[in-house]
Amino acid sequence: MDDILIRRREMAETEGSPLPEWDVEWDYTMGLPTEDGLFSVASSGTASADIEADDLKITVSGANSYLRYLYDNIYTDCVLEVHILQGGSTNLYWIFGLTADGTNGIAIRCQYSQQYKGIYLATGTDSTIANMTKIGEFTLATEYTIRLVINNGIGSVYVNDVLLASNVPIDVGYGQLNRIEVHSLGAGPYYGRIYSIKMKLGRS
Repeated sequence: MDDILIRRREMAETEGSPLPEWDVEWDYTMGLPTEDGLFSVASSGTASADIEADDLKITVSGANSYLRYLYDNIYTDCVLEVHILQGGSTNLYWIFGLTADGTNGIAIRCQYSQQYKGIYLATGTDSTIANMTKIGEFTLATEYTIRLVINNGIGSVYVNDVLLASNVPIDVGYGQLNRIEVHSLGAGPYYGRIYSIKMKLGRS
């Protein structure tokens, strides 16, 4: 899949045609993100993904259950943009991670629970939310577009087109694969919704 995308982009550049805005685009009308091998999936505990009329609904039940979509290829520069809805579930969090070299990168944790309600920047290799930096608010029944950017070794975070973090060195190790994850904190069931996933590969 990556080789095809790169060849198409190189052909467009050679022919003087404008590049597509995104190298990878998925939305709920296309079926599951795993169709056609676009993303791989990993899960733990009780987790399911179901295409509904207007979105992809992800449901997780049981403490520390999760469903994770992975895009395995690594690029020096890249962008991940995901349009989500937190839904009506507390005790649920999202993780969005991008990496430039397979080890270093940038990761965001969006959580709504009794103790933590917000959008957090994960730094170092620490996955403990208490040690993350809160950069924005996160509420129930609200749509968010999360965009992570790596450009020349520097990370940036946009939420609903508002820049919340910039000039972040890509030594953020939490979420080392390019991934989108929904994770439960209790018995559940809890759910979140995804509308679209977009990526730029090898450029930002």
